[in-house]
Amino acid sequence: FGGLPRVAEDPAENGRATPQLSNRSNRSVRDVVPQEEPSPSRTASKEEQELHGEMPAFRRDRLLQLKWWAFAITAVVTYFGSACVVYPRLEEWSLLECVYFCVQVITTVGYGDLAPTRVETRLFAIFHI
Repeated sequence: FGGLPRVAEDPAENGRATPQLSNRSNRSVRDVVPQEEPSPSRTASKEEQELHGEMPAFRRDRLLQLKWWAFAITAVVTYFGSACVVYPRLEEWSLLECVYFCVQVITTVGYGDLAPTRVETRLFAIFHI
């Protein structure tokens, strides 16, 4: 990497800058790319961050993980709970049979020993799956 091209003014060009390609450059990328000045929020004390509602990155990540776990657990409980409410009433299955059927469906094993027989239950199973 030979560095960035130098820019020099040529008096013959009426003061316009013209690039001069060179393999030698005394300038580094830090000289060319403007550096961000630290924002006040990055230099604020812990108390100021808490007052303004800012949260450290590790806490945000942990909170996001907790939200995803809460969503996943809620989805699984809802899936099994709805099956344990509907199937015993329409198919007259026990709770153990309902859980067994849900596990078969989720894991895509599908032994076929337990299957909905009524039209209403089949419609529910289509949307439940």
